[in-house]
Amino acid sequence: MLSLSAALALLGNVKPWLAGTNPAGGPAGAVFGAATTGAALLWAQHAGRLEPRDLGLGGAHPGAGQVRAAAVGGAVGLACAGAVVAMALGGAERLGVRRHAPEVPAALLTMREAEVLGRVLLYLPLDTVVPEEVAFRGVLQGALGRRLGAPAAVGLAAAPFALWHTTLALTETPSQSTTQLVLKFAGYYFAGAGFGLLRATTRTLAAPLAAHWTLNAALMLLLHPLGRRLTGRGPAGGVAPGHARAARSGSGGALASETISSIAPAVTSR
Repeated sequence: MLSLSAALALLGNVKPWLAGTNPAGGPAGAVFGAATTGAALLWAQHAGRLEPRDLGLGGAHPGAGQVRAAAVGGAVGLACAGAVVAMALGGAERLGVRRHAPEVPAALLTMREAEVLGRVLLYLPLDTVVPEEVAFRGVLQGALGRRLGAPAAVGLAAAPFALWHTTLALTETPSQSTTQLVLKFAGYYFAGAGFGLLRATTRTLAAPLAAHWTLNAALMLLLHPLGRRLTGRGPAGGVAPGHARAARSGSGGALASETISSIAPAVTSR
């Protein structure tokens, strides 16, 4: 299991160099995702000797059961996205943690609404959701669960899932703030554990697949217009005084990331 965990963590950190770091995915990411999914399933079949039920696939919950599990996962994903956006709309400031709010990826802010929607519907599942859920909640958690039981499998599989995102976290945090990075890795770990818990309780991949997609999609679709309004790129135009940080980064000239909490006052004051 250690070799599989290390291989997955390494693969995730190679991906941004080969397929880019667009948070909504892209064609190269979809190809990389298909290769990752295929490699994980081959390992499960030949090295892990896992059955479909070990992976959360197959007949554990046929038909309506899969739909119910996906509905539960989707509801959880939307609830989590709503909590993050609620923090963006003033919660972080009222709690006194505004400077620790996550940064919104610059690549997301440079896209137009139609492009974000298209990527969320097409590339997000193929680039991110399916390969990550198959690899981590299907193969890795399934293999760990066979040996150690479900509770240990959920916690252990979440660790390489967090490490999978190391290069992405560094790229999306131009400030390189230690606090920002610690919070990001904690978020990745607990997201992985949450998806794993859904997988363990429903005994199907349908729930974490739905949760992962709805969480990412809702955050991108909700935070994109807020961020664009803040930086003067949206239809409303203008940047609220005291909240804009639309500086150009020295490395690539791309718009520097905004903190989520800095978006909220600009929007709620309009």
